[in-house]
Amino acid sequence: MDYETILQQIGDFGTYQKRLLLVVFFPVLFNSFSTPISNFLVGDHKHRCKIPDVPNDTFAIQDSNHSLLVNSSIPILDDGNYDPCHIIVNGSKTTCEAWVFDNSVFTSTINSQFNLVCEKKLSNSHAIATYFFGQVTAPLLVIPLADVIGRRLVACITLTVVFIVNIAMPFSNSVYVFAVLRYFDGFFGASLYNTAFVIGIELVGASKRVIAGTVILLVFCAGEFVLAVLAYFIRDWRWLQLTVAVPMIIPLIYWWPRVLPESVRWLMARGRMEEATVILRRAAKTNKRPLAENVRLKYKEEKTSNIQILKELFSSRKLLFYWAITSANWFVVAFIYYGIKTNIGALGGNLYVSFTLVTTAETLGYIPLFAMDVIGHKRLHMVSMGATCAACIASIFPILFAGNSLQWLTVMFALLGKLFVSTAFGMIFVYTGEIFPTVVRSFTLGSCGVFARIGSLCSPYLYHMAEGKMRKALPLILYGVIITVVTLLTILLPETKRKKLPDHVKESESEFTNGCKIPSYPNDTYAIQDPSHAALVNSTIPLTEDGTYDQCHVMVNGSKITCDDWVFDYSVFTNTINSQFKLVCERKLANPHAIVTYFIGQMTSPFLMIPLADIIGRRLVACISLTLIFVVNIAMPFSNSVYMFAVMRYFDGFFGTALYTTAFVIGIELLGASKRLIAGTVILLVFCAGEFILVFLAYFIRDWRWLQLAVAIPMLVPIVYWWPKILPESVRWLISRGRMDEALVILRQAAQVNKTNLPSDLKITYNDKETSSFQILKHLFSSRKLLLYWAIAALNWFVVAFIYYGIKTNIGKLGGDLYVSFTLIVIAETLGYSLLFFMDLIGHKRLHMVAMGTTCVVCVASIFPILFGGEDLQWMTVAFALLGKMSVSTAFGMVYVYTGEIFPTVVRSFAIGSCAVFARIGSLSAPYLYYMTEGIMNRALPLILYGVIISLVTLLTLILPETKGKKLPDHVKESENSDGVLDSESNCNELNELCPESNRLAK
Repeated sequence: MDYETILQQIGDFGTYQKRLLLVVFFPVLFNSFSTPISNFLVGDHKHRCKIPDVPNDTFAIQDSNHSLLVNSSIPILDDGNYDPCHIIVNGSKTTCEAWVFDNSVFTSTINSQFNLVCEKKLSNSHAIATYFFGQVTAPLLVIPLADVIGRRLVACITLTVVFIVNIAMPFSNSVYVFAVLRYFDGFFGASLYNTAFVIGIELVGASKRVIAGTVILLVFCAGEFVLAVLAYFIRDWRWLQLTVAVPMIIPLIYWWPRVLPESVRWLMARGRMEEATVILRRAAKTNKRPLAENVRLKYKEEKTSNIQILKELFSSRKLLFYWAITSANWFVVAFIYYGIKTNIGALGGNLYVSFTLVTTAETLGYIPLFAMDVIGHKRLHMVSMGATCAACIASIFPILFAGNSLQWLTVMFALLGKLFVSTAFGMIFVYTGEIFPTVVRSFTLGSCGVFARIGSLCSPYLYHMAEGKMRKALPLILYGVIITVVTLLTILLPETKRKKLPDHVKESESEFTNGCKIPSYPNDTYAIQDPSHAALVNSTIPLTEDGTYDQCHVMVNGSKITCDDWVFDYSVFTNTINSQFKLVCERKLANPHAIVTYFIGQMTSPFLMIPLADIIGRRLVACISLTLIFVVNIAMPFSNSVYMFAVMRYFDGFFGTALYTTAFVIGIELLGASKRLIAGTVILLVFCAGEFILVFLAYFIRDWRWLQLAVAIPMLVPIVYWWPKILPESVRWLISRGRMDEALVILRQAAQVNKTNLPSDLKITYNDKETSSFQILKHLFSSRKLLLYWAIAALNWFVVAFIYYGIKTNIGKLGGDLYVSFTLIVIAETLGYSLLFFMDLIGHKRLHMVAMGTTCVVCVASIFPILFGGEDLQWMTVAFALLGKMSVSTAFGMVYVYTGEIFPTVVRSFAIGSCAVFARIGSLSAPYLYYMTEGIMNRALPLILYGVIISLVTLLTLILPETKGKKLPDHVKESENSDGVLDSESNCNELNELCPESNRLAK
């Protein structure tokens, strides 16, 4: 007898379940304090500089003399407020080292306790983010334990640690101790909440899961209301934290198994039937319902190790697909949910009123969950997501165009957005728990939770990315666009309304279709040999619904079975990785996996190899990479398994990225501003020329081993680059490292070749700067402008690579001959790169934005002939796809040049490399996109996604500076200037110290 049947006998929501649900409420209640409490612990504490030699100085004006002293010592900002970070001493404006704080709202916060203001202002966001970082790492380490050691044990351990951490937090003697404790609070709190939620939905039947899930969320809201009351009366962060921590000792009684028993579903999934039966009999007795003495629980044995779970997820298209979409939902919902919750002050007005309004909106948002069985689980989730999108977009207009008189309208739309996203947030917990089976439910909730925590981790920084109106509008623009994408993807998830919770992985698996070799027919071929062979094929190979041969099944003795051998069509290829290693049917996803290993190599390379270019030099990294690429590509054709091939492809991507990025940096560093255009564009056109050569070779060499060998052998030629005369070191890099003698030698060689004279007493100025990786990171994360530029550049790299490789690695989706399609794609790419010659006429930033905007328009336009035009308009789809490839190629080339111009020499390789990580994530995702759906949506869905995400990034790019005709910055401070360049005097330094007579050499 299975669990659902037993629940009907003993009652699926009787006294036992209600009592147990009450037990679960306490962990949820206490967890509800931890996330929003940062609004009161950290707080937006107003401050100004403390006036020297005034020991009793306060933020509040004491009398007229104090007012005069403050007005003469503290500068006034443009908005009429006191400058919070500067003071006038002896007539000079200087940065202060001590502050006084406004105690009218808070008597003490983390900000005032540890002076997290001015230059340490970002520590405010860091202090919030440590909590979310703990939530990010928890699903990877603790939450999967719930599927291994049980829900109860994980809940008890995390409850104990959460109590200890929260009691210790008020005694923090530094911001670092506080941050560490907040990390552990997030780490174990996330584990506790997820485990409690799983217990809550597993102990009831399908008809009552909506009640259990929704009530848990309403208890969470109740805890937030309690927090608001406590925070209103307790304005000191230490006492507030201690007040919410002390009651957390109550749930320690949960260690007693009679208070919190193990999940029966988990016990059954693990085959522990005796323990499950004991709990069920206790539940039946409590519910006053009979349970037969000889009841036997039904158990289907299944491997349940973490490795097996991962194997099932990554070998089943449907499970992988569902997991990817639910993860995207979790990321977006958490990003918006916590973005509003942890930045309540941005709404304006009284903090406590704003917090109460937001919590009220959240509570109202959870109430519609009671109607999910009427509306439908999937449908309610999509409606709430769509409504959130509409509210966010609607709120942008009063912010940008209406002014303060309509601030109430902005607040109203923001609260509506919070209401709807709360519905989506509650829905995604319940919905995800219903999609996946018992043996992997905690694992999938936990792994999806990683994406939610990444979203929540990013959310505190979003409101620090811009100033003025854009500080409030930018987050809402971002919210509206990304939630649109995810809502469209959610269409493809199943409806779970009133369906039984699946218990085993196979209940969620899909069947695959793919073509078989006929048994006992040794000379079988894909091509029909004669009429008798045709008759044999027709009687042995079943037909699919579209009239084609089933690729994965064969009829044997009247039964349809899965085949284990195949024949392949050799009319296009004589041998490929697919045919060599049988990557078909159940191993079909190994096809994109084989592609992805290359992109994983590209993604990991920036972390290891590319930073070396800033330490040991561009030339040495290029030479090492060239040598290893030759070795890897020569070895690849001799792969004796798909695993060996994948490893070779990984290293090809790893060292290839290091080589290409380093070569590109050398290419743009050896020229002046006026010629960087030529260098960057020519490098990209050479790349296209290589693709034309590849299509020519591939047309005549149809065996993958010989083709790979043909492209590998010429890679021996660049080994001569080890000779410094052929490939010298970057002069800019040598100067930035203070190696002036070596730089002068290369410059004199260049002058001699260019027939230009250099002064014999030439000296190059050099500003000694720290250039360690730690210092680079310190600058990026302490400078708002550099951090903002880096974030936007990284998003550009992700989106452009996602679309660029999405089209390039799925050429077959255009239809027609593969070689013709590839040639058309390369022509479009070449034309796209050719437009880069006009960047100095149009503007570097402007050309990039035009290319991005064009790609967006073309992608959106191509959706309609796919969905509504049929095969007759396929030519239009192909034309739009090629136009999209052309414009995204312009953007792809532009983002390389543009990023190299924004960041200074000492961090250029690091910046390009770290941005490239996001490009590699985009390229890593691209091959899977076309495997997500079937039929028309197989071609339309990627284009919908392309259009939406590129529109978002194009809007964000407005914030970046124009670099047209400007000198490359050499040091970090040059990029921190508001206009991105130095003044005319400082512009003539370092390499340009040669100006005016010899400035042409630098160019």
